[in-house]
Amino acid sequence: MKLSLTHLPILALDCQTTGSSPETGTILEIGWAIMRGIDEDLSPRIESYLLALPEGAVLPRRVSAVTGITTKDLWDAHPSGEIWGRLYENALEVSAAAGLHLCPVVSHYSRFEEPFLSRLHRDHASGIPFPFTLICTHEIAKRLLPDLPRRGLRAVAGYFGHSLGEMRRSAEHVSATMHTWKKLAGLLESECGVRTLDDLQKWLAETPGCRRTGRK
Repeated sequence: MKLSLTHLPILALDCQTTGSSPETGTILEIGWAIMRGIDEDLSPRIESYLLALPEGAVLPRRVSAVTGITTKDLWDAHPSGEIWGRLYENALEVSAAAGLHLCPVVSHYSRFEEPFLSRLHRDHASGIPFPFTLICTHEIAKRLLPDLPRRGLRAVAGYFGHSLGEMRRSAEHVSATMHTWKKLAGLLESECGVRTLDDLQKWLAETPGCRRTGRK
């Protein structure tokens, strides 16, 4: 029996990067948390890590300005392979709990995160299939909240009563993503009859969304 979205274990995830794509940048910070359904009483533990930049890469000034991360902060950053290993272990845990071959990953702008996760996977585990199926709360909000002026994480989380600080940090964005997912999953079931992951994928494919945007 397939789990409902409100009971589906998921991995909420956020990446902060040094560029807009893996061709121009790399993951600077990544955070995630295992969420075991939207009615979970305990706040899930959020893991967040700074990743060491590739040899010769520098931290762009504009990225430092919006994240608050400095070159000094990166002195204790982790190798990307080490963090991939931790993420993959958590993904296996979630997929097993969900009874799925792939781990459901909820992020606010999956079209942005997915290429970076794919690059991380190719760099450190190219011999195994890509372990994630991504769920984009931005795409859901475009369809479920058509009158909302902006659909960035700050706007959507704020609409649901969750505020974000000025700096773009992964742990805080994971927290906002979890809050947003709880609200959206509940609305999908109560207002649209979308109860399972299969239902959601079909609904996203068949339901047009407003083109207003705004990633963060």
